[in-house]
Amino acid sequence: MQSKYYEILSKEGDKKRLKRERDPKVKLKLVLLNMVALGMSVKSVLYGIKLRTAYLWINKWIKEGYEGMPAKERSGRPPKLSKEQKEELKKSLEEKEYWTTKEIGVLIKEKFGVEYKKSRLYELLKELGLKLSKPF
Repeated sequence: MQSKYYEILSKEGDKKRLKRERDPKVKLKLVLLNMVALGMSVKSVLYGIKLRTAYLWINKWIKEGYEGMPAKERSGRPPKLSKEQKEELKKSLEEKEYWTTKEIGVLIKEKFGVEYKKSRLYELLKELGLKLSKPF
């Protein structure tokens, strides 16, 4: 018995795409869509996927087709310092030979009004191409 989604889900040659697809997340979506198109109920094809998620995938396929299957890039949290500010910070740090992380944190707060946790300061220094060392 064909499902009510058969016409919509099977008209784009998704079996060929399913075989060629390399992204495992997209492949999982295509497998689910293929099984639903062949008549299986959405509930019976859920392999650890929430029902709501399955219906979101189906609706995304109906609206956008294959192009809607890959995950879109997410912007994430904006950085506390802009690229220009990071360059300015790097120049300031190069003026003095040795800095403690505490001093760097104070410098950033005074210059840019931004606070960083100690662990994030290490990451920031690495981003700037600066190395950490213990002064002896």
